[in-house]
Amino acid sequence: MTKLMKEMMLSCHKATELIEKKIQFGLSFHEKMSLFFHKSMCDACNIYEKQSKWIDKLVFKNNFLKNDKEISLKENNELKKRIISEIDNK
Repeated sequence: MTKLMKEMMLSCHKATELIEKKIQFGLSFHEKMSLFFHKSMCDACNIYEKQSKWIDKLVFKNNFLKNDKEISLKENNELKKRIISEIDNK
């Protein structure tokens, strides 16, 4: 039972990794359950997930990133300016 509890109890660091993985790729059943139990006790990780989803939606909905290609430093700086502008306008 103790071993199971240790496996199910995540650190916030590991939970945030799983949140990002969940948003981008999806999780296994075990990962979903571990994250569910962690988030049931951790307000900080719930807030982190909401913010991460919002940022992801902002970036991809507004076509800041057209595809997964690597971008140049100039394009990166322009992208930062556009994101900051969008955030300031909200």
